[in-house]
Amino acid sequence: MLVLLSCTVLLFTQKCFASIPVQDPNDLVLDGCYTEPPSNDGILNTVRYGTTPNGYTEAARGWTSYGCQATPGACPGYSTFDQAFVLEQCKVLAESGFAAAGYDLCCLDAGWNTAATDKYGRTIYNNATFAFPELGNHLHSLDLKLGVYFAPGFNCGAMNKTIKGTQTTLYEVWDGNYDNISLCNFDYSKPAVQKWHDSQVELFHEYGIDLLKLDYVTPGSPSNGANLPSNTSAAAIAYHNAIINTGHQMRLDLSWKLCRNDTYFQIWDKTADSIRTDQDVNNYGQSTFVALQEVQRAIDNARQFVALQTFKNQLITVRPDMDDLFVANPQNITGITDEQRITVMSFWLGFGSNLILGSNLTDIDALGKKLLTSAESRAATAFCNVYPISPRNPSTGDNLAMQLSGWIGGPSPAGQAVVILANLGANLGEAGYNTTLTGVQKVSISLKDLGIDHRPCYVVKDIWNGNSSIVHQGGSLTAYLDEGNSQFLNLTVCN
Repeated sequence: MLVLLSCTVLLFTQKCFASIPVQDPNDLVLDGCYTEPPSNDGILNTVRYGTTPNGYTEAARGWTSYGCQATPGACPGYSTFDQAFVLEQCKVLAESGFAAAGYDLCCLDAGWNTAATDKYGRTIYNNATFAFPELGNHLHSLDLKLGVYFAPGFNCGAMNKTIKGTQTTLYEVWDGNYDNISLCNFDYSKPAVQKWHDSQVELFHEYGIDLLKLDYVTPGSPSNGANLPSNTSAAAIAYHNAIINTGHQMRLDLSWKLCRNDTYFQIWDKTADSIRTDQDVNNYGQSTFVALQEVQRAIDNARQFVALQTFKNQLITVRPDMDDLFVANPQNITGITDEQRITVMSFWLGFGSNLILGSNLTDIDALGKKLLTSAESRAATAFCNVYPISPRNPSTGDNLAMQLSGWIGGPSPAGQAVVILANLGANLGEAGYNTTLTGVQKVSISLKDLGIDHRPCYVVKDIWNGNSSIVHQGGSLTAYLDEGNSQFLNLTVCN
């Protein structure tokens, strides 16, 4: 649904256009963007990830400030978003366990920058709370990397500044839209727009930035309360080109709940390293980080993301970003049970999603450390960064959303696969299925349902508990699972 903006008026200038399409902030569903994948008719098509457009072979791993910013009640001691707080959190990532597991990104969400700009109209850091490039240099000395939050457009107060390397002002490349989040939008048909993006990315590099999270990208970002243009996919192209043009490798993460139809997926798949598949999972207004309802919704959106690609028989080069990962802290802080924390880790890891922690890293318990840094976690992460899970439902092998569900990643050419058996819990609102089964349920799936019944037998190892068993051709995997609980299994062909 679009509304037409005929004239934009700002204090410093006025610019009118005939009809600029703007995404209606009341849109909850963008037509054609989040369609249910067609049935797979029980046929197994192994999904594989390839190298991302910006040269990465694994999804991002690290920490973001947003968990504590969004739900400070779950982050005792947090009061100010500043460099001291960030370093207190991120120094944990430099410890041997996290370093070995690849958690190397320290990401600053909204609030690291200021409304002021430099002489070229580029966004700069807030020097009252942060010091760049000192922060980036310090993180790099710890073998860590720096990520920042950003949005399409430029600060409107820079309207009369000249883009670096040109004689063009930002006013001349403005499309007339003010987005209500303090930014003015570009007319991407103007050549100087790419020059601005090149110079902004060059400044990011000087700051020591290694990841750019680009938020409010459309089509997507539904029900956002902002005045967004209906299509800012050109921003993804411009930032990707800027990364290439400046010659400095940098991750590009697009957010949020990006349109997944073929038209736009082809753009994301050629420009970004990851895209947000869901809205925020944060438990806003509460003293815990997350709730099972948000977990159900995130899993279903990731299911759609992967299932839509299984029919294409080609590598997926953009990873899913299921939003912040909340598994590091005890259950009374995280907001879900310990068994449900295991489920969250299994699915975020299984989908090959970004593993960006939103937890309080100064309060990690034994389970959190095991889920994030154990040898078993590292091995499963490496496998699923190539072979993500896709749905394989009990009795049918189909890909529809189900409460009592089965999932498989692989098999690899050697026959290795990972399998999840899950009771995702009674639908709490946006799970994608209609069942409301309560309590412990039997979840059973045959090797035939999984599409791997052509081997004589498999060694089945529970990734988190370490228990092993053998399942023979024609056999099944079975678990008795409470709501929100799961089993994460590694299957290898018997010798």
